[in-house]
Amino acid sequence: MKALIKGLLNYFLIGILAVIPIVVILQIMIFVKDRVSDLFQMVYGYADNYLYTILVFAISFFYPGLHRPKISP
Repeated sequence: MKALIKGLLNYFLIGILAVIPIVVILQIMIFVKDRVSDLFQMVYGYADNYLYTILVFAISFFYPGLHRPKISP
C-alpha cells in the first residue's frame, strides 16, 4: 500500500513539474502578444494610417543598426 501511494505521488509530481514550464512559456507568449498589440494600437492611433504603422514596424525590425550607439575604438 505504501509503495502504491509513493508511486502515485511520484508520478503526480513528475506530471506537475512537466506542465509548469509549458504554462510559463504560454504566459510569456501571451504577455509578448499583448505588448506588441498595444504597441501596434498606439502607433496606429498616433498615425491613423496602416501604411505608416507598417512602415514604422518595418524600419524598427529590419534596421536595428539605427538604434545602436556607435562605439569608437
